[in-house]
Amino acid sequence: RVRTADTPADLVEGLGASPRYVGRSAYDYLVEFESEQIVRDLRPDLGRLAKVEARGIIATGPSAGGDDFVSRFFAPASGIDEDPVTGSAHCCLGPFWSQRLGRTALTARQISPRGGVVRVRVDGERVRLEGQAVTVMSGDLTIRLATEADLGVLRELMMLSIDRGQAAVLTPEQIVASRAVMG
Repeated sequence: RVRTADTPADLVEGLGASPRYVGRSAYDYLVEFESEQIVRDLRPDLGRLAKVEARGIIATGPSAGGDDFVSRFFAPASGIDEDPVTGSAHCCLGPFWSQRLGRTALTARQISPRGGVVRVRVDGERVRLEGQAVTVMSGDLTIRLATEADLGVLRELMMLSIDRGQAAVLTPEQIVASRAVMG
């Protein structure tokens, strides 16, 4: 969840525009602007933004078109100047805009140069995202669990199995079965 936060000087200077709201999630700053045009016109100073102590900066504003809101995501401290479409950012943006707009089903547009549309549904403590994706990597991941505590931690994480471009959430029972196979 996003909570109101103090505004680091490098955040405002780095974005080059005055925000309406600044909040902070566990990983990122969320910066709300008055309009889509302000978000679209941002020409960030990536060197300044890299000094902000956060994984990334989510810039957002109300949409001027048929979508509910727009966003951009900058993470120069993490080696990503601007991410094309950022699912984790929309997990913060969903509850933020749901509260502002009074709806749980929203349509978002990330307006980076490549950009994309994300359908967002806030469902209690969960945020469900839908949209088109491009597979950039596929493979297998083997996880060795050393203790029962490892299994407990793993149960709390959302595990994804990528198979032919489709994501499937593993249940705790499947994780237990995997542990037997992994030894």
